[in-house]
Amino acid sequence: MRERFDTAGSALLCGVFANQLGVESAAFIGLTGYAIYVLGVAAPLNTLIMGMYLCGQFLSVPIAGTLIDRWGPRRFMMVVLLLLALICFSALLIDTRVALFLVFAFCFGLATTLPQTGMNSFGPYVAQGTEALQQVNAAILLFSFVAAVFGPALGGALATYFGVPAVYVFCAVMAVVASVFWFFTDEKYQVEADARDVEFHELTRGLRMTLSNEPLRFYVLAGSLMWFAIGSVMVLEGYYFDEVLHLPVAWLGWSAALGGVGTVLGSLLYARLPRRLITSRFLLVMVVAIGLSLCLIYGTHSVVAMMVGSFLFGLPFGIAEPLLRTLTHSVSPLASVGRIQAAARFARIIFTMVPLLFAAWLSRYIGIQGVLVGSSLVVVALSLILFLEARRIDRGVAE
Repeated sequence: MRERFDTAGSALLCGVFANQLGVESAAFIGLTGYAIYVLGVAAPLNTLIMGMYLCGQFLSVPIAGTLIDRWGPRRFMMVVLLLLALICFSALLIDTRVALFLVFAFCFGLATTLPQTGMNSFGPYVAQGTEALQQVNAAILLFSFVAAVFGPALGGALATYFGVPAVYVFCAVMAVVASVFWFFTDEKYQVEADARDVEFHELTRGLRMTLSNEPLRFYVLAGSLMWFAIGSVMVLEGYYFDEVLHLPVAWLGWSAALGGVGTVLGSLLYARLPRRLITSRFLLVMVVAIGLSLCLIYGTHSVVAMMVGSFLFGLPFGIAEPLLRTLTHSVSPLASVGRIQAAARFARIIFTMVPLLFAAWLSRYIGIQGVLVGSSLVVVALSLILFLEARRIDRGVAE
């Protein structure tokens, strides 16, 4: 990876950091924190807010995949980051109007997912081969995870001293800065001009390509499992901090920052993984570890256990994310990598949305912690069930 730290490579990593710093500062406090601590909404309405946010993500995915393959990730990132800045500035108009916040949640989900899909697709444009992709994806995600340490902590500080809307102003400024950095990036590997002639009627092609490729289909399924539990967290985490732990809104940021420290260490470990561990089996091991760490976070009334669990959650997450990206990149044609990454994000959103259908309702009967721990155990069980299939997939890829 050392040879890629020229001006373009440095600009890429700085652009990743700036974008993620802004998004991470706003994501935890700006949505759940604003809804619960500023608007004072109950769980069913917060579920609707999270649903609007995920619907925005859902809509953005096929658009992002097509535009990335048509424009290339560099041009795509410059444009969508400016869109993110405009949407974040619009948050200043919300005040305490719930209807406006519902619309904003949809737009924020759309605007944050577009650049995320672009970053997910950039690796094959600067590196080819499994080992090179491993190093590039590790570097990109390392800077992203470092931002996940400072972003939520900074968001907590901004919300404490300037109010929750301040996190959106900061996110907007960072999006503009990131767009400038992306201007100085470079696509080392280019797609033939005729291969870029991607029409919008091909929005579903990436999904079809993913489903028809057995290794790719399994990678996406395995990597999406953990988001089933995270969907429950999106709905109920704020209430867990408020009603169970009795902590102020800033703690949503502090706990996320602890998880960010874990992800940084995890991504550093990933960069040093031997080639034999770049497999779907090891991916499932990491997903199991993520599920168990979520049980530790939400399974007690202890702030200490929550903090330790947050850090432990970050370690396997910091390995699983770049590992999934490397596995999918290794079997994706360059001309279609944007649509394939969009399909992977589509699957992730579906797994995240499913708990929204029952989490708030079920919490009335088994409690907030019962839903959070139960959904985490479901992830663990499904991962263990898939392990034999993962072994078969790994053998087929090796041959």
